[in-house]
Amino acid sequence: MHVRTIVATAAFLALLPFDSASAAPQILAVISTDGAKPLVCEDGECYAEFTAFCMEPGRPSPTHRTQYTAAAGADLTLVATGVDGREIKLPISKRANFLSQRGFAAVRIAVPEALVKQLGVEKAGISVGRRVALLPVEAKDDRWPHEPDEIARALGPNREIGEEIVDRGGKTAQGARYLSYLINALPAKGAYSRTDPETRKALWGKVAGTVPAAVAETGRRYARQSYDRCLKSAEENPKVGMRACLQQAHDKNIWTLNKKYWSSVSPQS
Repeated sequence: MHVRTIVATAAFLALLPFDSASAAPQILAVISTDGAKPLVCEDGECYAEFTAFCMEPGRPSPTHRTQYTAAAGADLTLVATGVDGREIKLPISKRANFLSQRGFAAVRIAVPEALVKQLGVEKAGISVGRRVALLPVEAKDDRWPHEPDEIARALGPNREIGEEIVDRGGKTAQGARYLSYLINALPAKGAYSRTDPETRKALWGKVAGTVPAAVAETGRRYARQSYDRCLKSAEENPKVGMRACLQQAHDKNIWTLNKKYWSSVSPQS
């Protein structure tokens, strides 16, 4: 999570009525993808990182790798292409594994690699539809679990508000979406370690053809600025990891939009 995000979130959590560690974390919204995001398959899973935001300003943000589950009706689809060119679509809201990343700005969605192999396909991706939301997995020691009315409000009117402010957040949202494709094209392991210069320089061209046109049209310029800045930082400073730098740029965009969303909904939401 970006340093400023951590500080701001910590200050906010200090205002909560009791120890936030005993409270269920915020429901997360996953921003629609306008197409299928390519998956990386390794260690028995096929996964990718997706852009997300926090929906409940009155609850704590999740810690890194908090377990979530898809809310009822979540439009999450595995889109696979066979060697013969045929397209296969498979609902995965009940088959996928969801882990928050760096707090609330991203979610790692994974499906079993065996599932993809069973389809006998050449490549696969996950498509996120409109108004998708994730619920934190309940913990036995939650002193402040989610009540049904809270969930209904988050998934209903507040998700609609979030769609208008965050999902449709113009160049800020599309820039984050584009950056997410760049992030996913770099090794997930060792995000804070340096990648080789050739990999960093080839990244933009490698990703360009995979980004949906709707995302690229508005988000390309912003993402390019962040990419060039991270590329320069990685070249000048041996301690800078390219993936981590892009993650910070992505998360900064989402933090900007999330604050706008929070100011538009009830603190009790």
